[in-house]
Amino acid sequence: MKRNKLLEKIGFRYLVNLKSKEIHRVSFLKESCNLSVMVHAFYAPKLLVLILLRYGFNGCCHCYTSKNNES
Repeated sequence: MKRNKLLEKIGFRYLVNLKSKEIHRVSFLKESCNLSVMVHAFYAPKLLVLILLRYGFNGCCHCYTSKNNES
């Protein structure tokens, strides 16, 4: 999935993977995030990300470690 700079500028700074229920921070993406294998993903604003985190989504352990709950 290609990064879209325009979406980042208007506030869509997160990439949500629906299959793995992981949230990635677009500005901190790394190779280990495996963007090439994401099929069901979309850009999201911060408000939606905060809601998704309350409903079982998790931050990526590589690019969104502050919201990663996995041990």
